[in-house]
Amino acid sequence: MHHAVFNESLRGIRTALPLLAGIIPVALILGTQAAHTGMNPATVAMMCGLNFAGGSEFAAISLWSAVPPTMLIILTTWLINSRHIVMGATLTPYIEHLPRRQIFPLLFLMTDESWALVMQDIMKKKAQGEKTPQGYFSIPFYTALSVTFWVIWVFFCTLGSVVGQLFGNLNEWGFAMAFPATFLSILASLWPGWRNTLPWLVALVVAALASHYLSGGWYVCLGTLAGLACAWMSQGESNAR
Repeated sequence: MHHAVFNESLRGIRTALPLLAGIIPVALILGTQAAHTGMNPATVAMMCGLNFAGGSEFAAISLWSAVPPTMLIILTTWLINSRHIVMGATLTPYIEHLPRRQIFPLLFLMTDESWALVMQDIMKKKAQGEKTPQGYFSIPFYTALSVTFWVIWVFFCTLGSVVGQLFGNLNEWGFAMAFPATFLSILASLWPGWRNTLPWLVALVVAALASHYLSGGWYVCLGTLAGLACAWMSQGESNAR
């Protein structure tokens, strides 16, 4: 039993390693930008450790000012993180048998990367008929995978806030490309087909237009709401058929 848990945990860490090449630069950029807004390393570590959602953290920092627009930051953070509701729902059939004391920590550690990788693992096992007595969801694999991401994210975000001043604007080094590249790799690994990517395209177009014509960070809210509305309407059409 202990040997199997160790092997699954080790497999989770190994699975996480390739994505760290994209996560580490993004974490350094986030820490640097947070430091430029006046956040100290302890605050950055707390924000990244408790929120653990890079997209909403970048949005919050971009909206930060001498007098932060608190409600806008809260709304934007919630909207960006609302995708986790859908992601958590897709995992429900595989973890609903677990006690809540296990489910809640597992969901807290869920990120886009860990969700994508564990869903890949689940689909692979289902295709090969490798169901275990515990089901298709491997707790040691997912936990090791997610904790690896969490530790690396918090550490390098904090490091970025400490040494960011020494390197200046890391975006000028091209590190900012690591963020979209990571999400593109996730999309490629779980390609849903062109029809199901329509909400992504709508969110992109609306956010781009809002960014061009409106001041402030409203493009984040509008793009997210447009994408969610498109996904809801698409789902309604599919159910009607």
